[in-house]
Amino acid sequence: MYVGFGKFNGKNTVSNKGSSGAAMSYLSKENEGKSPRDHEHFFNHDNERITETEAQLHIDGYNRHIGKKDAKFYMFTINPSEGEQRHLMHLAQYESRKGEKTNNYSELLPGEKARYQALLKNYTKNVMELYAENFKKGIKGKDLVYVAKVEHERRYKSFHKEVKNNEAITKQIHSLVVDRIRAENSGDNRSLQKVNRKIEKLKEKYETYDGVPANEDKSNVIKRGDKKLGPQSHVHIIVHRNTKDYVKISPNAQSRGHQQKGANGQKIKVGFDHEQFKEASGKLFKEQFNYRGSEKEVYRKPINDRVMGRIERMERGSAKLVANKVKSKVKSEVYSKVFHGEALKMKSQAQQMYSLVQTLSNIHRPEKILAKAINQSASSIKTSVKAR
Repeated sequence: MYVGFGKFNGKNTVSNKGSSGAAMSYLSKENEGKSPRDHEHFFNHDNERITETEAQLHIDGYNRHIGKKDAKFYMFTINPSEGEQRHLMHLAQYESRKGEKTNNYSELLPGEKARYQALLKNYTKNVMELYAENFKKGIKGKDLVYVAKVEHERRYKSFHKEVKNNEAITKQIHSLVVDRIRAENSGDNRSLQKVNRKIEKLKEKYETYDGVPANEDKSNVIKRGDKKLGPQSHVHIIVHRNTKDYVKISPNAQSRGHQQKGANGQKIKVGFDHEQFKEASGKLFKEQFNYRGSEKEVYRKPINDRVMGRIERMERGSAKLVANKVKSKVKSEVYSKVFHGEALKMKSQAQQMYSLVQTLSNIHRPEKILAKAINQSASSIKTSVKAR
C-alpha cells in the first residue's frame, strides 16, 4: 500500500489556492465517453453518490477564514499494490464464482464490481479516520470536509521513464530519416545502409507493452496518454484545510518532534506525521481484509540524501579505521617475526664496523682494511637473508 500526497508547486499541477473546480474536473476525466449510469461518483462519510458539481460546492463551501492566497484544500491518493487489488477482487468474487477467479477489474460481473467498490470505499473511510487522528486534536473522520473518488485506470504521462525513452528514440529516428533521404537522393548506398542499421538498432530499444520488438506501425510502443496494463485501481481524496467546525488542519504542518500537552495532560507531537500515517494505512489494509502481503508491499520510511550521505561517510570511516588497524597489526607482526632478528644482527655488525673505523683512523692507508671489513659484513648479511 502506498499513500502519496500531491504537490501544488508545478506549472502542470492543479492550484489549491482557489476553487476546487479544476481538481474536480480532472478527477472526472474517467467518466468521459461513458453513459451516466456507468459514471464513477464522488463519496465521503455522509454520501455515496456525489456529483462533480456537488463535490465542488461541498469543498468550496468551507473556504471561510482562510486567506485569499492560502491553500484551501489538499489532495492525496491511496494506491493499493497489484497483490492487494487482486485480494479485494477475490473477496468480491467469493460469493458469485465457484471456479477460477479473474484478476482484471473489467472482467468482473456487475455485482462483483459493486462489492469491489464497496470494499475500497469502506477502506478509504477508515483511512480518513487515521488521517483525522494523526493531527492529535480529537478530530474524527466525520468531522472532515472531503470527497473521494475511485478510479480503475492509469495513463502514461510525459514524465514516465517509458514515455521519455520512447520519445527520445523517435526524435533520433526522425533525424536519421532525414539523413536517409539525403543518402537516397545522392545515391550513396554505403551511407544509406549505415543509416538503416542505426534506425533498426534504435527501434529495438523501444519500450513496448508485450516486451517484444516494436511493430512496424509502433502499435505496441508505449506512448503518453496510453492506458497502463494490469490492475490500476486507486482512490483520489480532496480534503479541505478546515474541518466542519472550522478547525484548521494541514498535512503540510509536518511533525518535527516538538511536543505539547494534550487535553488529558499527556505530551503529544505537534504536526502531521506523514510516515506514521502511511505505515498505519498499510497496516490497516492487512488487518481489515486479513491480507498477507509480500515484504515489497510493506511501506518503509525513505532515507533522504542527507542521511544517506552521513551513513556512507560513517561506513567509509569505519572501513578505513578497520583497514588501518589491520595494516598496523600486520606490520607489527612482520617486523617482530621476520625482521627483528636480522635487525639485531645488522645493528651488532654496524657497531663492530664503527669500532673498527675508529681504530683504523689512526693507521696508514686504512682504506683497504675498511673495504675488506665492509665486504665481509655485507656478505654475512646476504648469506643470513638467503638462509631465511
